Amino acid sequence: MRQVVADFEAGKLQRIYRSPIMHISSYAVDYSLLALSGISPSVHLMESSRGCSFRCSFCVIPQEVGGHVKYSLSHLSAAIDNALATSPFFSFRRWYPTIIFLDNNFSDDREYMLQVCELMRKHPKIRGWAALVTQNIMHDRELIKYMADAKCMTLFFGLESFDQVLLKKYKKKQNLGRSYNIIDDIAFAESNGIGIGYGYLFDPRLQTVQEMDRQIRMIGELHPALPMPVYLSVVAPLAGTEGFWNDLASRQLRPNLRLRDLDGETVAYSNLADNTDSIVAFLEKLFRRPWTIVSRFSILMKTLRRIVRSGSYDPIHWYIIAAANLHCFVWSSTSPAKARTYLAGSEMLDPQYEEFPADISPEDYKHYFEPVALTDEAGGPTDWLTAYVPRSSKRSGVPASGC
Repeated sequence: MRQVVADFEAGKLQRIYRSPIMHISSYAVDYSLLALSGISPSVHLMESSRGCSFRCSFCVIPQEVGGHVKYSLSHLSAAIDNALATSPFFSFRRWYPTIIFLDNNFSDDREYMLQVCELMRKHPKIRGWAALVTQNIMHDRELIKYMADAKCMTLFFGLESFDQVLLKKYKKKQNLGRSYNIIDDIAFAESNGIGIGYGYLFDPRLQTVQEMDRQIRMIGELHPALPMPVYLSVVAPLAGTEGFWNDLASRQLRPNLRLRDLDGETVAYSNLADNTDSIVAFLEKLFRRPWTIVSRFSILMKTLRRIVRSGSYDPIHWYIIAAANLHCFVWSSTSPAKARTYLAGSEMLDPQYEEFPADISPEDYKHYFEPVALTDEAGGPTDWLTAYVPRSSKRSGVPASGC
């Protein structure tokens, strides 16, 4: 960014700038600009590192970043102090400073993670913090205790699924190969005051409606120590990931798949493990009426148990636990009433797609407002996408569009 600004001021702006993936420039953020711009988050948002060393096939990070790189500890410390000093006097983040680390994988570099934890523990003003980690660290009881002592309030980790077949398919190796009981690990962390959050994935190619229904009921009703997922999702073949190219090569993607369809609620695949109508009916309940699968009373009792188990008398901590447990229920109420198909290529478009100038030309409409298509009517790559297909996928049989 520094080079871009310098070139702009010198009138030498280039069309494309390329920076080494495993390099982060040292720069200072002026957090006072948040207040000046009318932006007032309730917490402080920080990044201590970027990227992830794991290579899960459904994840965009291996393609976007490719590895893990960290900021200097002095840079992070200065950024935190600046954020605290410039926060508005009458604001929650001034009087109850809490940090959410937005790192793709906070636990990737263990030694550095411990240094950041120690920085949090010693900071006289920080009341608590949260971060995204991988499941493998949940088994380390001593580490969890240390993080709790360092004021950690919440850990969000990639549980993804209890289905071993799904985890193996997507190369989620950090969740495999050990005999630990992750439910016991979660209960241990929460008994030490760390609220646990996670997302849960379903793959309708591998799982029938009965199996998906069984899994969500197991989480909601059979394991009182297990929190509800912060979000529920069907697997989306995110464009550019290893999984996406493999699915494209094997013609598993639905015809007329659009970039907009990769929202985590729309089925992007052609060959499903169950009747299409049954899957759509299940997704309608899961995303719009989850209380018809897991009762509100069960969730209420689960939330109260988690608050009691945390051993905390801090109402802010109670709120964090309750908000995470109820998130998928609250999220469902934001869904519009318009009928949905839940099938890529035919799913409804957002209202924004209808907001364009009345006198727009057909060429400009197609270029700027028409949904970006990934597959054609036969399920193959569209013309524009063909040029980006990796050589390995081409050798596997991905033809040009129309072949």
